[in-house]
Amino acid sequence: MKAFEWYKLSAELGECPCAACNLAECYQEGTVCRKDLKEAFKWYKLAAKKYYPEAQYQLANCYLLGEGCDPDPKASFAQFKKAAENNHSTAQCNVGVLLQTGLGTEENLDEAFKWFKRSAAQNFYPACFFDSECYAKGLGVKKDPDKAEYWHQKGIELQLKGEKRS
Repeated sequence: MKAFEWYKLSAELGECPCAACNLAECYQEGTVCRKDLKEAFKWYKLAAKKYYPEAQYQLANCYLLGEGCDPDPKASFAQFKKAAENNHSTAQCNVGVLLQTGLGTEENLDEAFKWFKRSAAQNFYPACFFDSECYAKGLGVKKDPDKAEYWHQKGIELQLKGEKRS
């Protein structure tokens, strides 16, 4: 409970986006305070405006899932892209998925592949599997079974090593 109070005090001062993001997570999870998705959304949005990548990523998820706000795929894509441009590996992979499916943006397989590559370069193992699929099916890149196998194996190795998911 003490951490929640410190997060709240610091977030209310407006100088620390990390505290605002942590406070939002407390409201989102409801483990140390009452669960309040609208309050979580508010704090993620404030932290995201200060260019905090994790908050941008979480805000994108709120928009995507309609947590604390109405679902808005376009706003979700925009926030995922901001976080991705700030080197958030999970957001980079999500941008690739949204570009591949056309959810919240125009479908663009070439751009999707580029975002998967950026994410995989940070050892985000799910992105390695997307790279593998792109090479196997020729999605945004020329078909290459050898590269498909390489990225599939790399994804497995990273997953087994316990590499980061985000």
